Amino acid sequence: MLKEKIIFKKLSELPKKPGCYLFKNNENKIIYIGKAKNIYKRVNQYFQNKKRAYKTILFIDKIFDVDFLLVSTEKDAFLLEQSLIKKYLPKYNILLADDKKYPYILLTNEKFPRLLYVRNIKKDQGIYFGPFPDAYSPRKIYDFLNYLFPLRKCNKLPNKPCLYYSLGQCLAPCINKVNLEEYEKIKEKIISFFKGKTFLVEKFIKDKIKQFIKEENYELCKKYQEILDDINNNIKTTQIIEFKNNLNFDFINYFIFENYISLTIFFYRNGILMRKDNHIFQFFTNYLQELSNYLEKIYQKNLFPEIIYCPQELIDFDEWFLINKSTLKFPKIGKKKEIFQLVYQNAKESFEINYSKKLFFKRVEEKGYDLLKKYLSIKNNLDIYFLDASHHHTDSYCAAFIYYAYQKGFIKNNYRKINLTKTTVNNDLDALSMAIHKYFFEKKIQDPFILIVDGAIAQLNAIKSAFKSFNHFIPVLPIALKKNFFHKTSSLIIDENTEYLFDPKKSEFYFFQNIQEEGHRFAIKYHNYLKTKELFKGK
Repeated sequence: MLKEKIIFKKLSELPKKPGCYLFKNNENKIIYIGKAKNIYKRVNQYFQNKKRAYKTILFIDKIFDVDFLLVSTEKDAFLLEQSLIKKYLPKYNILLADDKKYPYILLTNEKFPRLLYVRNIKKDQGIYFGPFPDAYSPRKIYDFLNYLFPLRKCNKLPNKPCLYYSLGQCLAPCINKVNLEEYEKIKEKIISFFKGKTFLVEKFIKDKIKQFIKEENYELCKKYQEILDDINNNIKTTQIIEFKNNLNFDFINYFIFENYISLTIFFYRNGILMRKDNHIFQFFTNYLQELSNYLEKIYQKNLFPEIIYCPQELIDFDEWFLINKSTLKFPKIGKKKEIFQLVYQNAKESFEINYSKKLFFKRVEEKGYDLLKKYLSIKNNLDIYFLDASHHHTDSYCAAFIYYAYQKGFIKNNYRKINLTKTTVNNDLDALSMAIHKYFFEKKIQDPFILIVDGAIAQLNAIKSAFKSFNHFIPVLPIALKKNFFHKTSSLIIDENTEYLFDPKKSEFYFFQNIQEEGHRFAIKYHNYLKTKELFKGK
C-alpha cells in the first residue's frame, strides 16, 4: 500500500506541460521512457485504464517511481526521448532492431547534379527516389543510369578532366565543356524514368544500339542490350503504376494479438509501389503510444510522403508527430480502401507466419510447467531430464537422456546416450536403473531438477530405488509419462496415488507429448545405430 500512496501522490503532482517521463523500478533503475505534450495526462492514463492487458498489468506493477524532464516544445520532447533511450536503454522501450535506413537514389540539386546511392536522408540536397525494396535493386539501377548518362561523378570539381570523361561517361563540367540544356535533358530523362515513364530511357538505349551496330561496336551493343533487357524483365515488372497522380503516399495498417503488434507499411512513390515492410514487436503500455514511437523511429531516418493512409484511431491519437509532417487520411472507398485492407491482410499473415507458432509453443510450455508446479508443489520452473530405454526382445539394450530447459527448449548439447549392451541387463527396469547409475552416480548436482521416465509406476519406482541406493543426495523430482494402448501419451504419474490423465485438447498435453516423442526418437535412433553396428560386426 505504501508503494501505491507514493505513486499516486507523484501522479497528482506531475506538470501539465510537454516533456519526457521516466518510470523506475524498486532498484531506482529506469525501465521505461516516454514523451508527452501533457505529462500529467499521459502518465495518469497508465494507471486509470481498468481494461489493461495482463502484460501491461505486470509492467505497471514494476513501477515504483516516476520522474520527468520538461522541455519547451513537442519536437524537443521527441529529441530528448531518443537521446535518453539511447543513453539508458530501458527494458520496456521498443528499439528498432536493424536501425531502418532504406536505400534511396539521390539526384542532387547542385549546378551540375550528381546521381548518388544513399541511405541517409538530408534536407534540401535534391530529389530522392525510393525507398527501394532491397540494396541490390537500387544499386543496379544506380550503376546503369550512371553508365548511360554522362553526369558528373566527382565530389568536387577538379581542374582537369578525369577518366570518366575519356570513357564518355561524364560531360566534364570541370573544364566548362558542358551544354546546360543537354544536362537538363538528362535530368528530365532520369526523373521520368523514376516516375515510371521508362520509354524515354528505352528510346535512348535503342538509338545507341543502332549506332553501335553501324559502327560494328558489338561489345557496347551487347552491354546496352543487357541493360534494355533488365529494364523490360525486372524494373518495368516491379514498377507498376497503380495511381496516376504522381503523388508520394504510404499505407499503414496493423494487426494486434494480445500484446503484439504486426505492422505493415506500403510505400508508394509517384504512384508506384516501391517497397513493402513488415515489423512485429511487443508492447507493454498504450499500444497507440508504442506504435507512434515505433513509426517515429522509422520516419525520422526516411522521407515523409505527402499523404499517409492509416487507421482512424491513429489519426485521432493527439500525440502522433507525423501529423505535422504528412497529411493523415483514412481511406473509405475505392482502390485506396482495397489497398488499405490488403495492407491489414499482409500484417495479419506476417504475424501468423512468423509469430503465432512461437506464441503457441510458449503458451503450451507455460501450461505444462504450471501443471508440474501444482503436482510437485514447487515454485520454480526446473530443468527437465527425460529418460527412455530401448531394446530388441532381450538384446541390444540402451538408454538415452534428453534435456529440456524453461524458455530455451531442448538443449541437444546435454543429450546423453547410455550403451548397455555389455552389461547384465535382463529387462526394461534393470536398463533404467543401470542408466541412472551410469549417468548420475559421479555427478554432483546442487540445483533440483525433474526427471521424467518413459513408462508407468513400475518404471518410476525403479528409478526412485536407483537414486536411493546412492551414498550421496541427488536433488531429483522423479515422475513418469505413461502411454496408452495406441502408444500415445495418456497420463502423468507423480506417485502410486497420483495420476493426471491428459485431455488431448488442452495445451499441457502437447507439452508432455512433445517431450516424450523427442525422448523416444533419440533413444530409438541410438538403438538402431547399435543394432546396425552389431549386425555388421557379426558379418
